[in-house]
This record gives sequence, C-alpha cells and structure tokens, in this order.
Amino acid sequence: MLVNFWATWCPPCVEEIPSLQRLYQARKDRGLEILAVEVGDPREQVAAFLADKPVRFPVLLDTDGSRFKQWGVHAFPTTFVLDRSLRIRYAGFGAFAWDSPEIMKTLDALLLEDRHKSTLPAPGR
Repeated sequence: MLVNFWATWCPPCVEEIPSLQRLYQARKDRGLEILAVEVGDPREQVAAFLADKPVRFPVLLDTDGSRFKQWGVHAFPTTFVLDRSLRIRYAGFGAFAWDSPEIMKTLDALLLEDRHKSTLPAPGR
C-alpha cells in the first residue's frame, strides 16, 4: 500500500498524481493499493481538482491536518510504502514518477515478497 500525503496547491503534488494513477492501473491486479490523503483543502476544492485529474484510488480528506501530523509528515508530497503487515518499508519525500521502471521494479519485488509470505503455512503445521 502507498499512502500519499498531498495538497491541491502543491505543484509537485499536482505533477505526481497522474503517475500514481498510472501505477495503480498497472499494479492493482497484483494487490497494490494506494490511499491519497489530501491535507487542508475544502471538499469542493479537492473535488474540482479531481474532476481535472481523476483517480481510481481512494482520496481521504484531512481538512484539519491531524493525520498529517500523526504520521509525522512535514512536507508535500510525502509517500509511505507499507507491506501487507502495514510496516513502513519505504518513505519518499518529494514528487516521484511512480510509474518509472525503477520504482515499479522495487514495488514488484515487495508485492512478490508479501504475496509469498501470505501463502506460507504457519510454523508447526
């Protein structure tokens, strides 16, 4: 799972959102989930933004910034990559081309690792 903190007024965030959508489309069948957390903007502003740059993954609104603070985030965009046990495996600060071959290769390895772990029998069985 990728958890991406962003804001509509943040130019690097605006640049990054389409690559997150392309990544999601390319890897959702392998189990990748993306959760975008928009921080500080009113619902109407976020809806207008997403009308122009539609995404197929969930977008949560953190209008008061409490989740932003809870995760210890200090800059936009910030993205955390979590494994299936919800442990943070990677953190990215700044915009990335999430559908680049290098990033997709890294995420593919994590998706395979996690899928393998989820199919192993429990110890002692």
